[in-house]
Formats: sequence, C-alpha cells, structure tokens
Amino acid sequence: MDNSRDGSSPAPAPDNLPNSAVPEGGGAVVQAPAWLSDTGRGYWADLLRHLPAGAVTPADSHALGMLANELATYADADSLVQEAGILITANNGDLVPNPALPIRDRASAAVARWSAFLRISPDTRQATKHPSGNAIRHRKETAKTSGGR
Repeated sequence: MDNSRDGSSPAPAPDNLPNSAVPEGGGAVVQAPAWLSDTGRGYWADLLRHLPAGAVTPADSHALGMLANELATYADADSLVQEAGILITANNGDLVPNPALPIRDRASAAVARWSAFLRISPDTRQATKHPSGNAIRHRKETAKTSGGR
C-alpha cells in the first residue's frame, strides 16, 4: 500500500475514519481498537473494507490493529528510504545505510506474521480452506478440536 506524504494514501484521512466497520459483503461489525494510531486507523479501515465477509471477527480487532500499525510503520519508513535513498551521508561524510531500512524490514516481517496469524494473506487463505469458506472460523475450530490456541 502506498502511504506517500502527499496525501495520496489509500487509507482515509484520520478525521474521516469510522470507529467501526463492516467487511465488504456484510458480516459482524469490527470495532477499531482505541489505541490504534491515526495512520494505523486508516490502514485498519482499508484492510477491513477489502476483506471478505467474516474473515475478521470482533475478537480479531486487536490483531488487525497490530497489522494496521505495522503497515503504517512500514509506509513511514519506506517513505524515508524513498526520500533519502538506501545510503545516506553520515556526519563524518561517510556513506552509511539508511537507519530506516531495518525499521522497514522489521515492519515488513511483522506484517507477514500478523497477516498469517489472521489468515488473510492469499497463501494462508488457500492453505486453510474450510468447507464454509471462512479461514478464520476454521482456525478457531481447529484450535478447539486440537487443544491449540
């Protein structure tokens, strides 16, 4: 997702964000966590709008919030890298790696982990197909029958 500083982010502006949203096609209303950053709230609403009905339940709202905040962190760090480049000039004149690179990399890894946890990435949705078509419900049913999370 592009979160450029010129305001062309796909996420709505913070003052226009709902406190809750319904996934496209219906489903349970999912409330945004109160601790979610303004930029994270934009990604939260954008993610929820694009997920199939029932993919995220109200019980998953904090995990979706973590994913949204990590997307915001990634976008902010990537913007810094895009502006300054992968190498920057240190105070002593040497070229050094942009300090935003490891922040971006950690956020990218966290996005992958939270997406897998929520089973909302294409890979995890395919790997966990359930006759009902609801990967999240399948995860919870599997956990109940196997004694897992």
